[in-house]
Amino acid sequence: MLQHKQLNVDSIRGIVFDFPEVGDVLPLHTHDETTAHITICAKGRLRVFSNQFEMEISAGEIWDWEAGVYHGFEALEANSRIVNITK
Repeated sequence: MLQHKQLNVDSIRGIVFDFPEVGDVLPLHTHDETTAHITICAKGRLRVFSNQFEMEISAGEIWDWEAGVYHGFEALEANSRIVNITK
């Protein structure tokens, strides 16, 4: 089951999402200008999906999401992790 915890380090704010099992999903969602974020794949491999694209990501890859872009994540490996940092 998907797990999350707040990330608050000095002026850095965000959320860490852990995907313990293959198939754990962070459902399709979007953000406005105040919650848009950068995603870092910290561990494992995930499928990133929306109604416009689908791709696989792995540890070390980084995305800079624009506000209004729908996206979701599904674990392709157990114990995958993403770190979202709010811009």
